[in-house]
Amino acid sequence: MTDLSIPAGAIRPAPRRIWKVTYRSKNGKLIRTYAKVPYAGVFGLTETLTRACTVGDIDMFALAPAKPKEITAGIRARLQRWPEALRSTSERSGVTWLT
Repeated sequence: MTDLSIPAGAIRPAPRRIWKVTYRSKNGKLIRTYAKVPYAGVFGLTETLTRACTVGDIDMFALAPAKPKEITAGIRARLQRWPEALRSTSERSGVTWLT
């Protein structure tokens, strides 16, 4: 069995709080946005995207933690919490997010 405990004094990596959200809307547009997502918010975000996929508002989605190199000053200045980040994509995608 592998010991997964972190030794005393070890530096823990920072939790992933900025996520890259990608989805394909029903009109075929590939939409990508970055969002601030606290740990507990990942479950709500996944549920919202899954529900949209189930009812046919979107065709697919993907979530990935943003890499530090991806987060430019411009992206950081526009970062929003995930419900607002999804709503901000509505004009481009045609999806009405009920979050």
